[in-house]
This record gives sequence, C-alpha cells and structure tokens, in this order.
Amino acid sequence: LILNNPLNPAATMCGANELAMLADFCVAHDLVAICDEVWEHVTFDGARHLPLIGFPGMRERTVKIGSAGKIFALTGFKVGWMCAAAPIAR
Repeated sequence: LILNNPLNPAATMCGANELAMLADFCVAHDLVAICDEVWEHVTFDGARHLPLIGFPGMRERTVKIGSAGKIFALTGFKVGWMCAAAPIAR
C-alpha cells in the first residue's frame, strides 16, 4: 500500500478513522505500507498528523519516509530518510 499523507497540493490529510481502517486492511492482508509523510508538519485546521506506523500492527509493516527539506523549510535541500523495522529496511 502506498500512502501520501498529508497530501500536498490537495491540502488534505487522513483522519484517525481512515488510518485505522487502512491499518486493519494492511494487517488483514499482510501488506507493507510505504508512507510518504514528508509534509507531516504541514497540517490543516489545527489537526494533528497521525503516522500510520503508530497504529496497532503497523510498526512491523510500515516504511515511513520523511524530509528535512520540508520540516525545516529548506526546499532546495533534498535530504530525506526512511525508517522501518529491520526486516523491511533490509
């Protein structure tokens, strides 16, 4: 499963209910979620970003992608990272 959340430029983000449903789906179907969350610090209407990796059963099946360029407003710099459980990261 590939998830872009929050989604730029559409200015939308998944809520807790949607993310819980996606987590249940991933667990039920033994899926790995690749989550592009480079805009996680850009939220809308005071909402808090909820990473999919934090939902039950998702820590061992999620690849979370982040970006220092987005977090620190250094869009000219392309410094990013991923974090995942060791078996997936390998």
